[in-house]
Amino acid sequence: LSVQDFILVMVNDCVDEEGQKSFMAGIQGFEAFSEASAGKAFSKLEVSQRESLLQTGLALEDENQKHIKDFLSMAKRFTIQG
Repeated sequence: LSVQDFILVMVNDCVDEEGQKSFMAGIQGFEAFSEASAGKAFSKLEVSQRESLLQTGLALEDENQKHIKDFLSMAKRFTIQG
């Protein structure tokens, strides 16, 4: 099982419905977050810029961007676990 597949299985099997919705909203909104925060698509950023963007996303306090933080937090947790 690849890491990305493991993450999706864990979200599907171990996260409640509200958490799943937030995770999916985070996936769907992450590219827009990257472009708004860093000026480029995530895949176009240098490694250091990617790391900075991820740190920024994990530190978000804005309730309107909670889904981005939730997505990144779950992805990080399940990446470490997987």
